[in-house]
Amino acid sequence: MEPVGYGIVGLGQVAMKGHIPELLRIPETHITALCDLSGEALAQAASLVAGAKTYDDFDAMLEDEDVEVVLIATPNWLHAEQAIRAFKAGKHVFLEKPIGVDLDECDAILRAWSDSGRLLQIGHELRHANLMRAMREKIDEGMIGQVQMVVVQEYRFPLLPGWRQTAKTGGVMLEKNSHFFDLFNWLADAPASRVMAAGGNNVNKESPLIDHCFVTVEYENSVRAALVMCLFAEHGSQLTIDVVGDKGRLIALAQDQKLTFYSRQDETPVEWSFEPGADGGFHMGFKTEHESFVRSLREGKPVVSNGPEARETMRVALAAERAVRDGTIVDLLPE
Repeated sequence: MEPVGYGIVGLGQVAMKGHIPELLRIPETHITALCDLSGEALAQAASLVAGAKTYDDFDAMLEDEDVEVVLIATPNWLHAEQAIRAFKAGKHVFLEKPIGVDLDECDAILRAWSDSGRLLQIGHELRHANLMRAMREKIDEGMIGQVQMVVVQEYRFPLLPGWRQTAKTGGVMLEKNSHFFDLFNWLADAPASRVMAAGGNNVNKESPLIDHCFVTVEYENSVRAALVMCLFAEHGSQLTIDVVGDKGRLIALAQDQKLTFYSRQDETPVEWSFEPGADGGFHMGFKTEHESFVRSLREGKPVVSNGPEARETMRVALAAERAVRDGTIVDLLPE
């Protein structure tokens, strides 16, 4: 069977350091085309991908019959326009998160996807990470009982300079923290009902965006999820994901690639370790999200991170952004 032909538009850091190296590791994929307005970016990307055609015109790449999947890794405010054009051209779409910058854009993408008969997967890679898939499997097996709490803590360096440091992205809650809200929704396994948040910019004054926050999301099944984010902790960084049920607790350490279980009945922990980089060298899940997408294409399986799920993630992210901005509690009414 021939490899799936990818055409990549947007050759910034996430494509150059993330998607391109990971796709080159997967025998079932072939990068056939590269597209960017920058000649320098095109040259750098072409040096990594032997034989790939280069385009500075997105519509020209869409006419390329060797491109089956369009991978969109451009700034957030271009996602809707480019995804819709790709669907109209008959392409499958792998769309970096978020799915647009507001719900109107999101809904326009979903309409184009529905009309096209093609596949849409959103780049929420944490669902595909070996560490997180193992956590979800153990939850599904009943190891910790009924999920009650999800807590994510992230201490890291500031966002890098560039387009991510602008308000046009939709804000930190959408641009970056949508990864964690998607994880919340997936682990809580119910619609979100209310969002409370506080945060601000106390340290990274050169940025127009918040540099720390506390967010709590409540769900219709009474699960509560909390995020603590700090973007001024360059050293000793660690991302932890903690899920507590009525029978036990699972703790995932992203940097250490370790999962630990504590039962309420036994103080002895049970641990599992995972090979760092096996599921993605740029971020965990970056390789396996593409392997999952290829399986969906070839076997007709539903994609793991789909458009409607990304819309729910966007609702939570936008509510969190509003809660910080207005100092209010945001109720998410069923739609």
